[in-house]
Amino acid sequence: MNERKTQEELLAKYEELRDRVWYQRHIRRTDSELIGLPLDILKGALDAAGQVEEKYANRTLHGKPMLEWDTVNLRRLEGWMAAIMWASGGVAEDEDILYDT
Repeated sequence: MNERKTQEELLAKYEELRDRVWYQRHIRRTDSELIGLPLDILKGALDAAGQVEEKYANRTLHGKPMLEWDTVNLRRLEGWMAAIMWASGGVAEDEDILYDT
């Protein structure tokens, strides 16, 4: 029988899924969507994407690079996030969001 996950384990998994979903949405942006963005915001997004790539670059899932796998399974990742939110009773009380990807 599987052991119950701790609140800390659920939060860690949620944060990983949030990173991966954000990354997939980031790389799908078109040039026309980026036009007019302030440069500091664009630079921040590019820096954040680099951090996610660095963090997950060498990790695989089902034999494929984790970030590559995400492109096909984005909706599944979002579903897992929702399930974790339900199972854990939500994120930390000081957060203003319930489900924001």
